Amino acid sequence: MIVEVRHNPTGEIRSFDYESSYRITSSSGYDDYIWTEGNYSCDCNRALFFERAIGNGDPDVPCSSGVYSLRITERGVVVLNEFD
Repeated sequence: MIVEVRHNPTGEIRSFDYESSYRITSSSGYDDYIWTEGNYSCDCNRALFFERAIGNGDPDVPCSSGVYSLRITERGVVVLNEFD
């Protein structure tokens, strides 16, 4: 998967390849829970992804929502788009 993380206040987008057992698509179909409601939906975790995408260390960001948005592409298909 290619995950793009946008820092909404600045509009900056950083992307990275994501390999994990937390797949958007699986044998049971589309599953975005981890990204939209689970741990990865919180800005503290999205800030971590944003910084790690360029090799920075882990930021100290409080839990919130709305500071970061995601667009995830898997096998050439956009499967999650919060940029709209």
